[in-house]
Order: sequence, then structure tokens, then C-alpha cells
Amino acid sequence: MLVDPREILWRLSHQLEALLLHDGWQREAHIPFQEKLKDSANQAINDVVQESYSFLSHMTNESGIELVEPQVITSEKSEFVSDIHSKDLLKSSSNWQDLQQQIEQLGYQPLNVLKLNPKVMIILSYAGGGYESAQQYIHKWMDAIQLKEESIYVTCVMKAKRDQADIESFLEEIEIIKQEIALTQPRSILVCGRLAYESLFDDSASISRGRMKRHLYQDIPVIVTYDPQSVLQFPILRKDVWIDVQRLQKLVERGN
Repeated sequence: MLVDPREILWRLSHQLEALLLHDGWQREAHIPFQEKLKDSANQAINDVVQESYSFLSHMTNESGIELVEPQVITSEKSEFVSDIHSKDLLKSSSNWQDLQQQIEQLGYQPLNVLKLNPKVMIILSYAGGGYESAQQYIHKWMDAIQLKEESIYVTCVMKAKRDQADIESFLEEIEIIKQEIALTQPRSILVCGRLAYESLFDDSASISRGRMKRHLYQDIPVIVTYDPQSVLQFPILRKDVWIDVQRLQKLVERGN
């Protein structure tokens, strides 16, 4: 029985992603493998990952072949799948002032003032260490496609204070994201990383697979890509992110 080489590469890239990125999160506390491997082994891993992700980029950018199911993934999600950390649900906010007060009660300062109908709403996943660098990196992505700062609204899933090891979303954080979308009414959304993806979609796929699907959230087109903190840590992902950002550019140019 012949095995499709694309499937082999998919499995390989997925396994390596789970090892290297843990779906977007570094596993330093559990598997400090980078420190244990010799330089030659590190280079071998990078070469294999680069080859795998270059293959995906080639398939997306040139052949246009859908590597996974072609149907549009839509979301009317009203609750998060896990309520282990959930507190009392936030009340629905009809204006920005009310929502901002609720956000600040979680100990978080909004990244942007409210922008009605921005061209792009960018949802980051993680607000931990390196967050300022991640924000700067996001603005470089937008500069590359000639999107000015006043045309974008940047927010983050993780808003409540938590233990450093806790990287799961609180239920009220998911509710805030949905309220931010309802209030800002963006023309398109860029979700960056696992938490941002799962906050809008009931999809357990890794980011590498999620970014290869077409998504809608309440009729708003959504582009999925890696969290900038992961890209800063693993530069081999830059090529895939650039493809995703170019897809976003096409949405903006079409007036979405």
C-alpha cells in the first residue's frame, strides 16, 4: 500500500510542532530538550522542520491545493469547553466604558482605545513574558502589508492575573473577547496562537492545521496564524506567518 508523501510530511510536522511548540507554548519546565541536544542535533531538527513547513508553504502559495477539509469553519460559540478556572460570568456590556471597567477588574490594561469597525482585529493569546516584543512584532507584520496602526485593533485573550504556569483561558476572558468583537465590529480578524483560536472555534486542531482552513466568526472572515512570541522563539515559522499575513492583506484589499 502506497502512502501519500503529503500525509507523511503532515504527520511529521504535526509531531514536531507538538514537541517544539506545544501548540504555541514553550515547554521549558517539562522538557528542556534544547539544552540537552548537541548543536548538530539541533540543526537536524531545524532542517527537518524547515523542510516540512516549506512544503506546506509551497502547497499553499503556489498550487492552491487544500491540504485539509475545504469546508468553511464557522463559529457561534457561546461558552468555552472547560470551566475549571472559571469565575462568575461577566455581564454583557453595551458600551466600551462598561467593558473597560470589567477588563480592568481583572488587572489588565487594554492595549488600544476602542476603534469602531477597524480593518483588522488582532487577537493575541498570551500576555506573559516578552509581550511587548510580541506587540512590536505584530506591528511589523502590519507595516509589511501597509496597514496603519489606526486601522487595527489589538487585544489579548489572557487578561486576568494568574500563576505563571497557568496558560489556559478563564471563561470570563473568552466572554470579553466576544464582547470586544461585538463592540468593535471588525471587518476581519487575525487570531494568533492556540488560545486565540480556541476562544472562537470549537476545533482541537493544531495551529499548523487550523491555519490551512477557511474560518468565519459571525460572518467575519478569520485568518489563523502562530502567536508572535512563538515565531520570535522559532524563526523557522516566519515563512508560514508571512503567507498568513498575505492572506489577510487580500481580505483587506477586497474590503472585508
